[in-house]
Amino acid sequence: MSWLEKVQNSSQNWIKIANETFNSDSIRNFQEQVFKASTATTFSPSQLGILSGILIALLVNAKNHKQHQKFINNLKSSNVLSLVKVIGICFVVVPLFVGILGIFLIYRSFVNVILNLKYGTRYRGILDANDAIWTVEDHTWKSVINILAILEGQQPNKTSNNPEDIVLLIQEKFRNLQSYTSEPYRKVYYKLNRELGYSFWTTDNINIDNYVRLIEVPCSSEYLNLKDLQLWLENTSNNILPNNHSALWEILISSKPFKEDKKLKYPIICRVHHSLGDGVALLRFFLEAIADQDATKTRPLNHHRKLEINVRKTITELLRWTKLIGSIPFHIVQHFSDSSDNNTLHGPRLSGQKVSAWFHESSVDLLPRLRKLKRTIPHSRFSDIILTALSASLNNHFKKVSHPVPEVLRIIVPARIEAPSTDFRLENKFSVAVQKLPIIQMSSESLSVSRMVTRVKRETDLVRSKPDYVINYGIMRVFGYLLPYPMLSGILDSKLATMVFSNLPGPVEEATLGNYRIANLSFSVPHRDLTGVGFTLLTYAGRIQIAICADKNLISSALEASKILQDTYNNLKYFVTVSE
Repeated sequence: MSWLEKVQNSSQNWIKIANETFNSDSIRNFQEQVFKASTATTFSPSQLGILSGILIALLVNAKNHKQHQKFINNLKSSNVLSLVKVIGICFVVVPLFVGILGIFLIYRSFVNVILNLKYGTRYRGILDANDAIWTVEDHTWKSVINILAILEGQQPNKTSNNPEDIVLLIQEKFRNLQSYTSEPYRKVYYKLNRELGYSFWTTDNINIDNYVRLIEVPCSSEYLNLKDLQLWLENTSNNILPNNHSALWEILISSKPFKEDKKLKYPIICRVHHSLGDGVALLRFFLEAIADQDATKTRPLNHHRKLEINVRKTITELLRWTKLIGSIPFHIVQHFSDSSDNNTLHGPRLSGQKVSAWFHESSVDLLPRLRKLKRTIPHSRFSDIILTALSASLNNHFKKVSHPVPEVLRIIVPARIEAPSTDFRLENKFSVAVQKLPIIQMSSESLSVSRMVTRVKRETDLVRSKPDYVINYGIMRVFGYLLPYPMLSGILDSKLATMVFSNLPGPVEEATLGNYRIANLSFSVPHRDLTGVGFTLLTYAGRIQIAICADKNLISSALEASKILQDTYNNLKYFVTVSE
């Protein structure tokens, strides 16, 4: 019996097991993703099919004889050299890779013991995998989320409406928080350390006065203007955190307010290291622990509900890791074979100097109309409409800087991989995927709003039909747990995409802080590697709050950044106007 016949006979058994074990639709989606992917030139799509059939046999989807015969034909059409490469990967590269990870697992365990002995009761363990990936930083980009909050006194004539009052109020909030015994709130007071290649937590006696501070913002008059506020945020955005960047947060209160609509408003910048938690967790912490809401309240779960959640979680994890094991090799090949975006917003090394701009909608007007528009476009998402408006705005930006307008650019879209827990936790439970954003030309002869949004929606649908979010989450979990932080930088880099797009739903009602209402709230996401532009959307109290933060090597002035935001907002208004 020839080697080909032996493989053919063996493949029949593999196919039978695969069909009986796995959901056929899930496997078909995976295969389509693999064959459509742009992979390294070493393998053709048919050869990759052989690789998935021989090495990851359980992922083969062949329900009938016709599919089985197609598999065999692919096998016959491949050359011996390709099969040698496949066998080499199977019996040399994969075992070597697993062995190296095993060595790091042993080393990590050894480091854990050493650190435990060294720090004793102060030691709180090596960072969780999804927290650890944010300890990879550079002097030009820090893993810090910057939140801009605008406070307004609810009693304009009250003498206590002043920045010093706000400082004392927030300091008292955090001193009270120190008495909480629950672990999520204790994490706020941890110290971030780096030794022996790993990042770990320790407890520390912190001085709240060093974390919540009044800042003298440079200003030539009694009140700040918009430019003063922008410069303050830009100059602060990439600074290290207190205690030589070992602290996880700081809150800075401007010593001077600014006037808007004849009202005094007090700007606050909250700076939080991303290892403390993702956007969903941090927003909840900000509103529950700092604003006037009871942070200790949780909704109790009965025994049956807890059991149901555990069973669902277990099944989800099994399916996720099964899919992950077969997908990681192809995903890594695709990542390293892809070419980077080529446009004026991507390419140069980041300088570390930031440009910031924001747009806070003043009244509840646009958001309800956008939601109504969404319902008229079949199966569309709110984010699809926002991205369409942003795309048209970027088209204008590229023209103004006299640079060729790209047909598409790639954006990084974070998403929660797990639903938020009913119990509050400061954690990173998100994943990312890279999505293509078509650059849309708006003119009197252009497509209708529905067709423009549909163009963007197709790319969103394509990303969501692939397992990219699950695969990237698994990669972060595996490598973030095992590898020392110096090695994570090369594996978890961000060099292909132009921009990060983050869409965060906020509270439906305004929050308060003592005698102040939190009138507006916006945030910026960290830059990383060559991705130096971040566009963020927060829906707050029924109003749209958008912001952009970019490296100065990519967008040279706050005026340019503000124009991108203003155009985006104007496009959204145009969408709802022509659609009503």
